[in-house]
Amino acid sequence: MTTTTNTTNAPAMIGAGTGIAMLAGVWAAALAMGCTDFAGPAELAQTQILAVRAVPPAIVAGGTSDLEILIAGPDGDVQPDRLRWRVMPGSGGIVSDGGTLRAPANLDKLQLAEVEVVATVAGEELIAVKYVGLGVPAPTSNPVIQSIAVDQRPIAEDRMAIAAGTTIELSAEIAGGTSSDIYLWYATAGDVDDYRESQTRWTAPAQPGGVFLYLVYRDGVGGVDWRRLEITVE
Repeated sequence: MTTTTNTTNAPAMIGAGTGIAMLAGVWAAALAMGCTDFAGPAELAQTQILAVRAVPPAIVAGGTSDLEILIAGPDGDVQPDRLRWRVMPGSGGIVSDGGTLRAPANLDKLQLAEVEVVATVAGEELIAVKYVGLGVPAPTSNPVIQSIAVDQRPIAEDRMAIAAGTTIELSAEIAGGTSSDIYLWYATAGDVDDYRESQTRWTAPAQPGGVFLYLVYRDGVGGVDWRRLEITVE
């Protein structure tokens, strides 16, 4: 059995402005400790955890949040054979029931809970760490990727056909974004120019076949969304 680790500090939207500022400071401190917000490389040559999403992304005292995971590889979406969630020490008294987190009712300050997920895929363990805000003053929500656009045109039903070797410009329309946002593009084939930009270019492979493009969007304060574009290279 082999183990692959990546840290997913999946950044949320706070309902009140003061809550956004408070969470932004807490997440900045987490990043300063060496946490990363993305998996790499941009080409999905191997199976990876691309993101972990908490719904909602930050929890009020006594509230709950459900955890969701995106795993992808050379053939697109991957369903794990097994998922294990573990709340790490010092996480504010939060408890985990499978993929559901429950915050204690007596939280007296804003803090982060650290949750480790171990996904087993074909005998390989993939490990990521998700940070969830606790004790926020108002309900939170994740941002939403409303559409992915190719050459500034939104793609209907998230699928399209393209000629081999063609280069296209990728962008997205986001609802609930922030000025601290993070874009991450991934592809199962072809070349992504810069996978950390809000707008990037992707060149289709020279050989016909199916390709999956993924966008993982993080708002910088705990919220995350993802969307997949299915491309037929002709």
